[in-house]
Amino acid sequence: MGGFMALRLALRHPERLIAMILIDSMASAPLSPNEGFFQALKDSGPLSEAVAQRNADILFGVTTTSHRPELIEAWKTRWRDLTGASVYWETASWLRREDLSSRLGEISVPTLVIHGEEDTIIPIAAGEEMADGVQNGRFVRIANAGHTPNLEDPDAVNAAIIDFVESLVLAP
Repeated sequence: MGGFMALRLALRHPERLIAMILIDSMASAPLSPNEGFFQALKDSGPLSEAVAQRNADILFGVTTTSHRPELIEAWKTRWRDLTGASVYWETASWLRREDLSSRLGEISVPTLVIHGEEDTIIPIAAGEEMADGVQNGRFVRIANAGHTPNLEDPDAVNAAIIDFVESLVLAP
């Protein structure tokens, strides 16, 4: 969701940005095979264990799921505190947004695109296309991470961000 907002900011107000970092995002129109599932949550109360588990199955990579059950459980606990309506409205805020792929070339700020290689929500190719499509893009693939590489491998993500920021600061 943050990536969709950042892309729109870069296109509408480029003067407000020095650089941009996108994590597991895409420029094309987001669709979801889970749209009916999210629609069914619209009028529901607290999320059930089954819904929390389904979110975990969607968001986390297989490596994290098998090797970091404590992370999965911590997030499932957080999700069970949410209502179905809040999940529905968050999802509705990004589903079926306009496709910005054809406008990526208008973005001139240095852009770092980070993407988990095990992301099943947004294909890694979508991240690569964004990095290639902006004028000054850089792509970093995070091994063994799904849609949330900042949680699944924070050291790798932070290293990529530090390297990117240093390249901006040290640039002539």
